Amino acid sequence: VHYIHSKGCVSMCVENMQRVQKLSPLEIIEMFVTVFCFLKDSSDVSHLLLDDFRTCQGYIFLSDFLLRLEQTQCEEAGDAVRNLTLLVSSLVMCGYTEIKPALSGNATLFQLPDFTIPHPVGRGASVRNIQAFQVLQTVFLKATSGSLLTTVLDAVTTIFNSDNANYFIVEPQNTLSQFAERIYCKPARVQEQFFEILEFVVFHLNYVPCKELVSLSILIKTNSSLECSIRAMQSLLKFVRHDPVFKDAFREVGLLQVMVTSLHRYATLMKEGKDLDNVCEISEDQENLAFLEMEALTALINKNPTNAAMFRQYGGARCVHNLVPYPRCRQQMLSVIQQLICSGGEDDMVTILGLMHSASVLDIQLKIDILKCLLSVLNDVDKSKAIFRKVGGFVYVMSVLVSMEGCVGEQDKEPWDKIERKLVLEMLRTSFETLTAAMRHDPANTRFFATDVRYETLSDAVKLLGCFSGQCELISPFHTTESHTTHLPTSTTNTTVLLDTFLYVDSSVSDMPELVKNSLYILRLLYSMAIDG
Repeated sequence: VHYIHSKGCVSMCVENMQRVQKLSPLEIIEMFVTVFCFLKDSSDVSHLLLDDFRTCQGYIFLSDFLLRLEQTQCEEAGDAVRNLTLLVSSLVMCGYTEIKPALSGNATLFQLPDFTIPHPVGRGASVRNIQAFQVLQTVFLKATSGSLLTTVLDAVTTIFNSDNANYFIVEPQNTLSQFAERIYCKPARVQEQFFEILEFVVFHLNYVPCKELVSLSILIKTNSSLECSIRAMQSLLKFVRHDPVFKDAFREVGLLQVMVTSLHRYATLMKEGKDLDNVCEISEDQENLAFLEMEALTALINKNPTNAAMFRQYGGARCVHNLVPYPRCRQQMLSVIQQLICSGGEDDMVTILGLMHSASVLDIQLKIDILKCLLSVLNDVDKSKAIFRKVGGFVYVMSVLVSMEGCVGEQDKEPWDKIERKLVLEMLRTSFETLTAAMRHDPANTRFFATDVRYETLSDAVKLLGCFSGQCELISPFHTTESHTTHLPTSTTNTTVLLDTFLYVDSSVSDMPELVKNSLYILRLLYSMAIDG
């Protein structure tokens, strides 16, 4: 080793390879194989020859040669690229001195449970040659062909899989974060492969890669490639669902703010349309990206008051409320609003109730969707019931019932003749269910409804729906009558009669007058409300 070092043999070999013009790519690869054998074998006893290879710019020559091969259009060049990349990846594991993984303070700011920095496995599996790894890094950043890029990422994947410590050994080189900054200009398959590596770091190595997250936030903010941003959001969504730590990490690296900015961008596109249903042309990729971001925002706000507060500070809450009237994104927006309310968003509940109240009678689907959102919150979060009472939720829902005067009458009148009957019945059912959920297991709300809203008001609203009058008496069809008098067994209760009648409606809908059917439907809603069913 000392003789080869003293005679400058490594430097002469590299110089000869640089000068040779007539040899084919595979022949130059054979020369590299010979040099690498010396380097690999000598690294077990000394670092001298590896230092010589670095000093004579051998690694720079390797990078340049790989990139030149990329431009050569022949099958032999493709084989040479694959072979040389494999040689470089094997050289990454060669070195006289073991390298210990070390992370900076910022890199360990957010840690997943039970995370520990792994110890290197040892020679042959652990990274010992950073300069050789930098060759792969440099080539990836400058390469354009899918074949070379895929080959390099395959080599990086193999290196990371061979020893859990390898990622942390090369982490100071900012490899994946630099890849993330340029990944948008690489082919689709290469992008997918990169995000698979990033997911390996999170799920297998149990690590929060903050540098890479910062790079992804810049990628999404610049909006350089919709397809790449979609792939990034798909991985980010997996991360935030993986562990709550990522909710705080996303906020600190700027991803929360970037998603809100992107949401404003989507809102601008939506508002450029002529009306709610005829919005401007939005591409499928634009919509997919927006929906992924809304899904991620919903997860980020869920059970995280700090994120909810920052979301409001960035103007996200106002933007979301403004987009609720648009049918194509309403469900996604209501999911975000639902989490805002769950985090104590009194203003958000007031705003969504106000939107429901101001909506036209014909916009019944909007009211149904809003009520279902509130119903979900009331069923899941007990403290939301007090907010519902405080902001006048009972009054808002009662006003909906009052506005439905004549909706289930014998003859359809305006505007109910323009609305599908199924939607009308669904609106009634959701209204009753919302009132019921707001009072369930909440004595304060129950007392408030009885004393301030009053059941008499509910009764008056029900009478105005159009299917009840004081001139008709409903006789149960299950009992024989004499002179219009029903003879019931002494053990039979009025409740049993109601239940039997409901069953009769379900089994014989077709042969019952519509008005009677509607009346029984309302009675069933009242019965369910009374027994809190």
